Amino acid sequence: MSDLREGVRRVFVESLSSAWFVELLRAIRRNRCAIVVMHRFATDHGVHIGHDPVAFRQLLSSLRKHRVSLVDVETAVRQYDDNESPGSANGLSVAFTIDDGYDDLLNVGEPIFAEFDCPFSAFVVPDVIEGKTWFWWDQVDWILRHSDRRAGTLALSERELRFAWSDEASRLAARTDIEQSLKQLSHNHLLSALDQLAQGAGVTLPVRAPAEYRVLDWNALRSAEARGVRFGAHSRSHPILSRCTDEHSHTEIMSSVVAVRSQFQNPVPMFCYPNGCDADFGTREYASVTSAGLRYALSTAPGVLQPKMADRFGNDWRMRIPRISYGESAGHIYRSFL
Repeated sequence: MSDLREGVRRVFVESLSSAWFVELLRAIRRNRCAIVVMHRFATDHGVHIGHDPVAFRQLLSSLRKHRVSLVDVETAVRQYDDNESPGSANGLSVAFTIDDGYDDLLNVGEPIFAEFDCPFSAFVVPDVIEGKTWFWWDQVDWILRHSDRRAGTLALSERELRFAWSDEASRLAARTDIEQSLKQLSHNHLLSALDQLAQGAGVTLPVRAPAEYRVLDWNALRSAEARGVRFGAHSRSHPILSRCTDEHSHTEIMSSVVAVRSQFQNPVPMFCYPNGCDADFGTREYASVTSAGLRYALSTAPGVLQPKMADRFGNDWRMRIPRISYGESAGHIYRSFL
């Protein structure tokens, strides 16, 4: 039955990529823009799960074929800001954003974007770039990959998490369970839990990120900027801001914006929240973003840009701009316009 449901779902999504459906959207859902959030691209030698380059090339080809405008994220947002460019939005458009700044962004992603003359913006994390830390979810992945043990427990604030794995599928499931549990902790407790996880797994975490988890350095990023790629701030070290103290949250935002401005000629004038769900930021973070001199902030709350954003998303929409997750078909994007 599950195979049948998956087959029906796939046929439905593929039908959304048809020319007749796109033309119908153009008629009944005028002036919509989807901001897509991406992370890593798959590589031949990588241990991570990433976006399939072949599928991504097909997606961009479909968007071009159906005359969907491909725009940079700043242009996209300003077109729907009545205070900036009233009435300037027109038709269906898509803006691509990439969070975190892993090296496959340029090694794999940039040539495909260039092939279709598609702009994109990336949001980076200065402390990770400078080797002061590495992403906590990558640390979880590394621990599970390098442990000789196949089960463990984590003593969390209110419960004990038990996990076990015997193959790659169950290892990935265990990693997901651990990551979801860690997201509920305060930032300091999350760091303590990582130490506890490593100790229980019988491994010592490297101080610097191993090669498969490394991000691009400032020189590579500036070279990409010279080719037209734009970059913005994604916090100083990528904690979940709502799990931080007032001072820590403010510093994460302000110092990351300062660092990005010091490294780039034309940074994207918007902040990108780590994780980015509605529970991960709030009015406290809005104030910090504004204090940093930025008018906009990107979330991962679902939705698309459309006329009269304040009516749809509230007066604070500029501080929680919606984005849709990446899906490996154009139908996934077209469906978001409904």
